[in-house]
Amino acid sequence: MNLFAADMRQRSAVMLIGVFVLIGFVVRCFAAQGGLWTDEAWSLIYAQQTGDALGILTRINHDNNHHLNSWWLQLVGPEAPPMLMRGLSIITSSITIWIAALIGLRRNRMTGVIAAALFALSPIMVVYGSEARGYAPMMLALMIMIWRIDIWLKDRSAPKPSLILALCALLGCFAHLTMLPAVVMLGLWVFLARVQRNGIIQSVKAMADVLGPALAIAVLSVTTVIIIAARSETGLQVGGYISFEWSLFGGALAQLLTLTTGIGYAAQAPIYALLAIVPIGLAMLITAWEMPIERKWFYTVLILTMPVAVAVFNPGNSQYARYYLPSAIAILLIIAEWIGHVDIGQTRARICMMALLASMLGLALVQNYQLITSQRGHPERALMAIMRAAPKGAGITISLERAHAMLKVAALSRHYPLRISQAKCNMASFHFAPRSAIEAPLPMLQSCGPSMRLIAFGNAIGPSGESWSLYQRQALPRPIAAVSSPLPRQ
Repeated sequence: MNLFAADMRQRSAVMLIGVFVLIGFVVRCFAAQGGLWTDEAWSLIYAQQTGDALGILTRINHDNNHHLNSWWLQLVGPEAPPMLMRGLSIITSSITIWIAALIGLRRNRMTGVIAAALFALSPIMVVYGSEARGYAPMMLALMIMIWRIDIWLKDRSAPKPSLILALCALLGCFAHLTMLPAVVMLGLWVFLARVQRNGIIQSVKAMADVLGPALAIAVLSVTTVIIIAARSETGLQVGGYISFEWSLFGGALAQLLTLTTGIGYAAQAPIYALLAIVPIGLAMLITAWEMPIERKWFYTVLILTMPVAVAVFNPGNSQYARYYLPSAIAILLIIAEWIGHVDIGQTRARICMMALLASMLGLALVQNYQLITSQRGHPERALMAIMRAAPKGAGITISLERAHAMLKVAALSRHYPLRISQAKCNMASFHFAPRSAIEAPLPMLQSCGPSMRLIAFGNAIGPSGESWSLYQRQALPRPIAAVSSPLPRQ
């Protein structure tokens, strides 16, 4: 009877995990609607300009070239629906939910179900799981590596997963080059997990044995990409570079925490979000002593290594939360384990933990709804407004070069003749201006002749997307037709 009950509970857990995988897939499909925003559009243009698969490796010498994603975009083509262009991320991110559940199930059934729920609905996982870039496949490769290493560390009789780790490292690096520091962190985890019991020399040997091939392949892959770019005519190009600033770094970590846990947006209420997170973190640290040494080091290394390294070395472009995704993965896993470890007999504690989980998932759903409705600023609606005003074609000026790809891709997908220029003084009928989402669009622009009137605008919410304003040159006043989500409250 006990065995039958245990089997039923196991089946129920697997069914719940399957439900959360399906929910996560559906949420990502909704979030993948709308036109490609700036970085996605440049990725598509680069992929199409190369002409063949080999060109993805040898002729795109830009940090916006995420190789697996570029091959996918080249395969589906520029006229594919946006959701299909984001299909690689949707599929790999949905599989990641299942892998997270498998890691959690190694603790207990409850942890497996909670891990699936968190990875399905965490806003940061939804954002990068529905974007035509390389972060989602990179996270899948990293999660598989974590899962296989966790099995090997726990069971000494288990075969060394060297081959699958090497393969994941290869795929992860071609998904995104930040896979290399992630592999280094996994090596540090293995070393620290074994050093107390086996000593330094034996731990180094164990780490080299199981992760040596993966680390070698990761280093070789990244080095090859850099050498090819360096030897090209243009050299390695970077879309933008902002020097290190503590305020930007702190904002990135705040956004990482709030988007990972679902507790608010850093851009809107960083203090309140952090005040809500800090007591949860302290409570988790107090109870962390119950974990085996292997998992203590896992959470310590993956959560802290990248932020600490950035704080010490102060590299540029540290203001992007996406560069700390290994930390987000570990945060979600430790929350799942912390909530799932409460004994079923501790009724009050279990109720508190379930209330906390329900609150996190509810807040995550609210954020995901905002992400879905904002659709990364609805960049395609700028073209729709132009097409309504000038059905046979039009000229448009842009204030920043980065907007060129977004408008070009939108025009190509609808076979619309749009002439794009960056000239400062151009009598084109329209002007497109990227802006901050917290800035209200100006109702009028005065530039080189008749004034230009605002006819459309879009606002992006979260770490992905572009806020914009579209102006039309006209002699007579015309009512404003807002075509995107309303402006956020000031």
